[in-house]
Amino acid sequence: MTEEAKVPVESEEEKEQTFGSLIDEMYAVRTERQGLEAQAKKLGEKLDAMQARIINRLDLDETTMSRGRAASATLTETVVPKVEDWDGFYKYILENEAFHLLQRRVSSAAARETLEAGEVIDGMSTFTKRAISLRKL
Repeated sequence: MTEEAKVPVESEEEKEQTFGSLIDEMYAVRTERQGLEAQAKKLGEKLDAMQARIINRLDLDETTMSRGRAASATLTETVVPKVEDWDGFYKYILENEAFHLLQRRVSSAAARETLEAGEVIDGMSTFTKRAISLRKL
């Protein structure tokens, strides 16, 4: 089953904008977003460093919570799985029917390869995703 393409309708205001200016505007917005993402990355790195400092201080003080005037910080711990032997992991899943251990996501590249080889994948359909590739002139 494929997703049907919808034919868009342009407003009068949108029709007045030239095709070239629309592409240039899209490029400008993408460039602005990339700048904001770079700023967000720097802030994320700063937050990560601050988190490490706070965790270190909590450990040194042998506590799991502290607070300032505007916020409090509580140390939380979560067990995160890390597969070290994928063959063994897949064997466990098959033998125990433990498919709930996997996330439901199909590898696009692998599915595309399988379909291009002429194989049918039961329970899966495809749709065509459409996008614009922008390049700076």
